[in-house]
Amino acid sequence: MGKQLYSIKKNFSYILGTGFGLGYSPFAPGTAGSLGAVAIYLLLHGEFKLHIELFYVLLFLIAIAGTFSAAIVSQIEEDEDPSKVVIDEILGQLLALFLLLFSYKILFVSFILFRILDILKPFPARRSESLKNGVGIMLDDVIVGIYANIIIRIFIHFFPGIL
Repeated sequence: MGKQLYSIKKNFSYILGTGFGLGYSPFAPGTAGSLGAVAIYLLLHGEFKLHIELFYVLLFLIAIAGTFSAAIVSQIEEDEDPSKVVIDEILGQLLALFLLLFSYKILFVSFILFRILDILKPFPARRSESLKNGVGIMLDDVIVGIYANIIIRIFIHFFPGIL
């Protein structure tokens, strides 16, 4: 029973941690994860018109389950931040879009800005990567997603109508 439970935990962690396989992309797995988040956002806002309370719950569940799955995959892979783990990019990209009015321009700008900031990792994002147990894997993208969201809000405020 113990081996079976471990196998289930391991498989679930890889499925979730890799963003249902997006992390296995041979080219830019982080970008693939961000695109997966854009697809989720489009599905939830376009098709289902998800209530904001359910979006909060979704973000919370991704944050908690993502932290645990990232920690497990990281431990198994013996890598502090395996590139195949993209659940952090999914959460960060969703945060970059959080509570913004829907438009394809905003969606595009959010995606590009999040990817740029994720590569640059402005303070304290890079520093947060040193945290252990999956927290560092997730937290840098949470910070970058919040930064992207704030920058877009500032841009919308000072340049209304462009986005």
